[in-house]
Amino acid sequence: MCFRFKRTSECASSSCQFPHVCRRCHSPSHSILSCPKVTLERTRATSSIRAQALANAARDQVHLQARNKTPPVSTPIDITFLDRELSRHPNSNFVTNLDNGLRCGTPVGYTGPKKSQVSHNLVSATQHPEVVSSNLTKEINLGRVAGPFDVPPLPNLQCHPVGVVPKKHSTGWHTIYHLSYPEGDSLNDYIPKDPYSL
Repeated sequence: MCFRFKRTSECASSSCQFPHVCRRCHSPSHSILSCPKVTLERTRATSSIRAQALANAARDQVHLQARNKTPPVSTPIDITFLDRELSRHPNSNFVTNLDNGLRCGTPVGYTGPKKSQVSHNLVSATQHPEVVSSNLTKEINLGRVAGPFDVPPLPNLQCHPVGVVPKKHSTGWHTIYHLSYPEGDSLNDYIPKDPYSL
């Protein structure tokens, strides 16, 4: 292989006995310096490193938010007052579970496969993107939602369709999460109705 061609993509010697081809793909039209395969491999490697760094940063942000939240769950309920009111409730297990759920979060009872799944939003979300953004920003500021993230912060993250519906007797909008999509393989399909139905 011609050393001059390899370094400069040119060889002016008419008596050169070495092949003028790319060392990577063996094409005679360019040297390795301008090989599309090498450029693509470098781009993919850079993208992969960047994506991993973004995923790590997103994961760290979720953990930091969880550590800094006091209490760890956002709720408008005065839990201390509720505890006092329920101190004589006949079902102490119910009270304990309710208290733990309000303070630390409640298991949703999901028994399905751990897999990554990202679905397209509902038509109403694309028709009213400013409403979705505003409502999600409010939820993030209240500590009920984490994000936004450029890349998934956790493995097997599932994102289900988001939409909006008008509030009754108001000009505002509710954000809805379609947890029954896709039919037969949705989040709700893997949550037993008893004891997790509301």
